[in-house]
Amino acid sequence: MIHERGLTFRVSFSLHTSLLTTTMLQYDTPEWMPSQLLPFFTLSYPTSTPVNPDSFPYSKYYLYGYQDLCFIITLIAIMAVLRDAFRLLVFEPFARWKLNRDFRLRSKAVANGNGVNGKGHSTKPTALEKRKIHRRVLRFAEQGWSVVYYPAQLLFGLVRLLTFYSTILLPDPLCCF
Repeated sequence: MIHERGLTFRVSFSLHTSLLTTTMLQYDTPEWMPSQLLPFFTLSYPTSTPVNPDSFPYSKYYLYGYQDLCFIITLIAIMAVLRDAFRLLVFEPFARWKLNRDFRLRSKAVANGNGVNGKGHSTKPTALEKRKIHRRVLRFAEQGWSVVYYPAQLLFGLVRLLTFYSTILLPDPLCCF
């Protein structure tokens, strides 16, 4: 919708908006927060509701401006912290455990009981094998974020689509045909 100062948009932005964003915008600005931090946690340019909104008639509407870049930076930082937390606390330990367990099981399969396999090699990983395992752990951990992020966004988008009223889903006839 075009507004007199520019393009207006809804609190719901799009299906790619995170649940955290919607939660931060649902409530009024907390009084205890310093005014210098407000642009980092809220949208900065509220506007009145359009006369005939196409959807979300009871939502708060906002214009966009340069202070909204602070809000975007906050969201980027939150997503980066979440990504690293999942990588370091969930995916790397799991991948390291799985790959080392698989290596031990392969080594035991060919070992003759004294810690040395039939070719006279130790069942402990060599430096080359440790490097390969480490690279695989990092790759798995980096790819793991996609397994968390995209299904979460899909579910959030479906919930938003199914629970909020929108005239997009109930189109009015555009002409008299």
